[in-house]
Amino acid sequence: MSVVIAIRDKEGVIHMASDSMASNSFTDTRLDICKVNPTMDGNLLIGMVGELGLSELQYYEFLPKIMSETRNEKVRGALERANKEFQNNLGDYEFITQVKFELKEVIEIVTTHSPKDGERFDGELLIVFKDKMYLMSGDYSMVPIENDYYVIGSGQYHSTAVMKMLNWDEDTPPVDKLINAIKLTEEHVLSVGGKIYYVNSKDCEVNEIILGEKDLEEEDDE
Repeated sequence: MSVVIAIRDKEGVIHMASDSMASNSFTDTRLDICKVNPTMDGNLLIGMVGELGLSELQYYEFLPKIMSETRNEKVRGALERANKEFQNNLGDYEFITQVKFELKEVIEIVTTHSPKDGERFDGELLIVFKDKMYLMSGDYSMVPIENDYYVIGSGQYHSTAVMKMLNWDEDTPPVDKLINAIKLTEEHVLSVGGKIYYVNSKDCEVNEIILGEKDLEEEDDE
């Protein structure tokens, strides 16, 4: 599997990072997979572990849109404002109900399972909307996460322990906490490794984290 970590900073911005290892579990062939992505409409961030097909969720739009094909700019502006107001007032229940329904439809398309398999998919999703985090399990249950950080994947236990030790230090940037957690987990969990990818809920742009010479020297010293 892998590891995906999300942490909320004191301004409410959620930072998410993952390793990039993926394999067929039978050979040493490894793929480079970005497991943290914004959706096509830029409204959601989705971190995924499990079936590779789940990575295709980034190419879809999930939140309901109140948009219409019209040449009347005044009407279009009103529709855009209505959509923005709708999103701002969207409660947890309505959000979960809507997104869960739409995700389920798409997951059944992009993964190898079917409804006959018992309404499950092989994996977990860590979903970010604005300053909130949600966990979707393989049975499509979706619950809000109240903690300031959360981890999914086979490296969950090691990364959670590191995050618990680091999170009290408000002077350490969230990105550094994520890097330290993933690198330490890589040393102890065989299914975690490769590049580190990062995204946050403010700019919604995925970046590969490049470790500098100082970081690599510290790793060698260890």
